[in-house]
Amino acid sequence: MSERESLTKIILMEDNEYIKKKKTELTENIKTSEEELKELRKMCKHTDVQVKNTNHESGAAHLRRVCSVCGAVFGFPSNDELRESGYMPK
Repeated sequence: MSERESLTKIILMEDNEYIKKKKTELTENIKTSEEELKELRKMCKHTDVQVKNTNHESGAAHLRRVCSVCGAVFGFPSNDELRESGYMPK
């Protein structure tokens, strides 16, 4: 193996270590943020719930009942809620 190939291999190893370390940091930050958001949602009174389009894990959009303050999702709206929100004719 030439000196250049050895140097390239070392750089790639260092890049991989940096990427791995950064991924771990970001994953931990996401977990911490999700925990904080969960606590905030527990504190919220959910006084303003609206019908909104939300994205499902599959990529499909769903109409859901969502707190406009904390963003918590409460399930599917009733037909009356759909009418009041303009998603169904009155």
